[in-house]
Amino acid sequence: MSDVLLDATHTWVFFQTDDNVIHEMQYNGQNWTSSSLKQINAMPGTDMAVVYNDSPYGSYLMLFFQDSEGFVSSVLATNTKWAPAVHLFAAATATPITATQQSNAVFLYFQDSTKQLQQYRGSFDGGWVLQDFTGPTTSTLGSVAAVSWHSEPDIWGMSQAESRVYTEGQDGSLVEWNGNGNNETLTAGTMATVAALPNVNISAFSVGWLGLRLVFLYWVDPHDKILKQRVWMKGWLPAMSIGDPLLTFDALMAKCKGQSVAVAERFNGLHTKAHAILVEATNLSTEITYQQASIQSQLTRVADTQTLAQTKQTAVQQQLNTQKNILATQKAALVTAKKTLDAAQQKVRDAESDYRTAHEVVNDLAIFFPFLATAAEFIISPALENALEVAGRAVDAATKNMASDQQAVDTTQKNYDAIQQEVASLTQLQTTLSAFGPVLESQAATASNMQTFTQTVDSNALDVGVFLGKLAGQASVLPFQDTAKILAQTVVAMQKLMKTQNQLTGIIIDDPQSIDPVLQAIAKSPVVPTAVDEMI
Repeated sequence: MSDVLLDATHTWVFFQTDDNVIHEMQYNGQNWTSSSLKQINAMPGTDMAVVYNDSPYGSYLMLFFQDSEGFVSSVLATNTKWAPAVHLFAAATATPITATQQSNAVFLYFQDSTKQLQQYRGSFDGGWVLQDFTGPTTSTLGSVAAVSWHSEPDIWGMSQAESRVYTEGQDGSLVEWNGNGNNETLTAGTMATVAALPNVNISAFSVGWLGLRLVFLYWVDPHDKILKQRVWMKGWLPAMSIGDPLLTFDALMAKCKGQSVAVAERFNGLHTKAHAILVEATNLSTEITYQQASIQSQLTRVADTQTLAQTKQTAVQQQLNTQKNILATQKAALVTAKKTLDAAQQKVRDAESDYRTAHEVVNDLAIFFPFLATAAEFIISPALENALEVAGRAVDAATKNMASDQQAVDTTQKNYDAIQQEVASLTQLQTTLSAFGPVLESQAATASNMQTFTQTVDSNALDVGVFLGKLAGQASVLPFQDTAKILAQTVVAMQKLMKTQNQLTGIIIDDPQSIDPVLQAIAKSPVVPTAVDEMI
């Protein structure tokens, strides 16, 4: 940001982006809006000045800047519409620029190509004229400040324009120039010599108060490096310090070094914690890997056991089927045997009936033929009894064989059921163990990622801690080459690892080399680091 303009209702802010384009933002008391101004040919880091006049004929706003060719140029907005830029005067490289206006008159101050401070008088319509004023020639000129106003009317109702211009002289002191009327001639002011830092930024403004004109002037004292203020009110009042006297340049430098020490200690602590986490993560990863291998071994053993059980189940199934077939055949044969036995028993019963009938006939005949009684015992009884005995034994044997076969079938069925239960149990065990596989693989992957993450945090924390520790030391041990870039990259890496939304890096990301001079200045400063209790 280079210039700000305010009136009763609006605020204008002009700034240059990192692509060297000048932009304008306007604030109407409620909202900020961006205007159409996009001045593309500005010199990098150009100084800027702006003046404004709201007349009955329209509102005029004129911006001064140094273009890329080294010329002081102006660009005019009439009723908020910007016209193209106009080359005005050749100027020293990186010249300070300031301007002031009195009604339609505009007064422009800058260093020409010979480093002479010049005053040009013009208007919002142009018509620039060099005034009778030659300021100091110095390469240490930091900035120029100018204020102007209309004096209070005299007894005849007349007032005149007055102005003050403040620069830094060759000897490092502030110089005041006074002008009145049309500012055609500026003369040395009445302000006593005031020392300032080399290339100091000077700021001034003027206000009316209770019929008096007050001029406020600001600069930095070279001795205590504190911002100073002097007020002119019918004469210069003594200078006074503004702000905390503890926040001098050296004090701030010491605090920066103290911050470096404190931050380095924090990062060293982070390094220690990260290392401890790394050890724990490594142990956890090793344990998970072992558990994973153990489960995998158990899964393999269960799978082999399940295969054997399934093979055994198949063999028993075949044996069971064979015995069932044999039993079915035996049952069918037994049914046939029973039918045959029943028929034989029926025949035996019939034979017994016939035997009894024959025996009765023989006994009846024996009454008449006694020898027949003895013959009947040898003819009828042995054969019949033998047949009955054979038939009985056959029936008993068939019954026993059928019971034995049924028992074999029952035993085989029990074995088959037991094997089936064993196979089901092994299948359930394999399913249970298999479920642990993906879980352990996920745990192993997480542990591996945690290990890598912790190693990176550990490394980055150590890098930043060492860097900041060196920053608090002497310049001889600070590796200046690409220090800003290295710091930026390390902090960005930490930010991404922590997945924080906080912008930890600021400008060092957009332009890391720009802070390298600051780092060098901190390291080269001879001040002793100040102990700090809190981070800035």
